[in-house]
Amino acid sequence: LHKSVEWVAQDIKNRLKKEIGEVITLSVGVSFNKLLAKLASGTNKPDGFAVIDKDNLQHFYRNTELTDICGIGERLKIRLNCLSIYTFEHLQKASLLVLKKEFGNVMADHLKKLAYLRDDSSVIPYDQPQIIKSVGRNYCLSQNEYDQTKIMKTVYELCCEVGVKLRKLNKKARTVGLALSGDRSESSEKTILRYIDLDKDIFDVCKYIYDKWKWNSMVRQIRVWTVNLTDYNTTTIGLFENKRLDGVVKIVDRINEKYGGETIRNGSLIYTDKLKTKPNGYMADRYERSLFWK
Repeated sequence: LHKSVEWVAQDIKNRLKKEIGEVITLSVGVSFNKLLAKLASGTNKPDGFAVIDKDNLQHFYRNTELTDICGIGERLKIRLNCLSIYTFEHLQKASLLVLKKEFGNVMADHLKKLAYLRDDSSVIPYDQPQIIKSVGRNYCLSQNEYDQTKIMKTVYELCCEVGVKLRKLNKKARTVGLALSGDRSESSEKTILRYIDLDKDIFDVCKYIYDKWKWNSMVRQIRVWTVNLTDYNTTTIGLFENKRLDGVVKIVDRINEKYGGETIRNGSLIYTDKLKTKPNGYMADRYERSLFWK
């Protein structure tokens, strides 16, 4: 028999209380898509239940702050406010060209989808092993950065994080991508002949892309990613690859995992501020779930 939404939600809450106790409360949200369901789940915390449907959608739309939506943080809100965008109605009416100039093509299109509270992403059960097609890292700087040395050091740190992710997943990549957004926006990928997972190899490809752009502009947002992945065990060791270096990198990874993410850093980053990251919730992204189900 098909149970009502309310019954399913209450059953989940009852099971949580029975199996774990009242130490943890649960708020449930239901709607047309994940974005709206997430918004609904935050309306009656700490132990509530809410549904967003066609009858109350406009009410939620009018009373939702920009930062209530997953994907818009305080920094992004400030940048939107500088464009006189304070509400989702303002975001709807905002010129796409203006958004692209400020945020780049990809982010501008994403913001336009958020303006209408659209979300086409599918719901993936936690007990379903994840198929990893790409590994990347996106980072928004705390301020506009003009110093190209600092920009490239940040790119290197992002390459380090991507490299660590690849190695934890036992993956290697042939294609590396770099995107910079600021006074101008550029995004490009390069496919090389061999599969890589070392930080410096990933950075070398990013540096090649950066040099090709002849970049000398301000940067606010940086993204590094890898695609065209394969399992580590399926790759052959190149004639000139350093096997001992692979061993050293694995030891460094284990030390950093045990004592902290950057216990051992590349020498060029010693006097560089560590990236400030607001962590996702537990099991909040596919990468984390992929490690869980390995």
